[in-house]
Amino acid sequence: MKKFPPVLFLSLIFLAGTALSGETLFPPIAPDVSRNGYVNDEQIFQHVEQELRRIIDGGKFTSTSTLIEQLGQRRICEIKNLPKPRTTSLQPGEIYRQNLASCLLVASTFKCPKCNNWHFNHAGATVLTEDGVAVTNFHVMNNRESPTMAAITSGGKLYPIVEVLAASEADDIAIIRLDTHGDKLSPAPVEVVTPVGSEVTLISSPEGRFFTLSTGIVSRYFMERDHNRQVPRVAMTADYAKGSSGSPLFNERGNVAGLVATTHSIYYDVKNNVERNLQMVVKSCVPAESVLKLIKP
Repeated sequence: MKKFPPVLFLSLIFLAGTALSGETLFPPIAPDVSRNGYVNDEQIFQHVEQELRRIIDGGKFTSTSTLIEQLGQRRICEIKNLPKPRTTSLQPGEIYRQNLASCLLVASTFKCPKCNNWHFNHAGATVLTEDGVAVTNFHVMNNRESPTMAAITSGGKLYPIVEVLAASEADDIAIIRLDTHGDKLSPAPVEVVTPVGSEVTLISSPEGRFFTLSTGIVSRYFMERDHNRQVPRVAMTADYAKGSSGSPLFNERGNVAGLVATTHSIYYDVKNNVERNLQMVVKSCVPAESVLKLIKP
C-alpha cells in the first residue's frame, strides 16, 4: 500500500470502436499556442462525454481486463526509434509549444449514481514514438471499474489503448501502445541527466484545467518505500493536482525528465485524527531513468 494516495485514482473506462480511432472529437484544444489560443475546458468535457456514451452504448470497445492482465505480466519491452534527446536549452514557453503535441489525456468514464449517465475522468501520458507508444502511470491503467481506455491528443484526436507493453507497479509506470490507424504522432525525447536545481516545466491537466503549464526546479532525488522495496523518485516544485497523474515533466532542453506520480501534504500537527496547519506539499515524480529501465537498450 502506498504511503500516500496517487494524485488521481482514475476510473478509466472508455473507449473506442475501431472505426472511430483517430476521429477528431472537438476542434484542436490549442489551435495556435503561439498566439494564445484559448482552451475551452467545458467544450472538451461535453464532446468527450458525448462520444463516450455513444461508444459504450454501441458495445464495441477494447476491454480493460486484458490490459490489466498485461500490467502484471510484462516487465520490459523493446522499442525502436526513440527520439534522441535535445541538446539546446529552451524557455518554458518554447518547451510548451514544442511538446504540447506529445502530451496526451488518458480518458476514462464512470457511470454517475445520480443521473445514470456516463461521465469521464482523465490523467496524463506522453508519446514516446511516432507509431503510438506512450507512457503513463501504473495506477492510471490499473482501473477495474472502466470497460476500456483511450488517449486524446491536444489536436482532438482519439486513439484506443490496445496493449500494455511493459509495466512496474512499484515504479508506477506503464508503457502502452495506441492504435493510431497509421497516423504519426509527435514523440518527446527522454533524458536521464537533470541535476538537482535544474529548472523544469510541467504540462498537466489539474482537475480539468487541460494542458496547463507550470514551472519549478528539481529539489532532490530520493528513495521511497513502495510495495516492500525502495524505488527512486524525484521531487520538484512545479504545481500540479489531481488529474495530472502520468503527465510529463520536461527539463531545460525540453526532454522528459519524469512523470507526475503523487503528492504528500505535510501538516504541523494531528489532533483527533484530524490533520491541521498545512505547511508544505511535496511533489513526487517518477524519474526518467525508471522509465528507461523498462525499455531494452
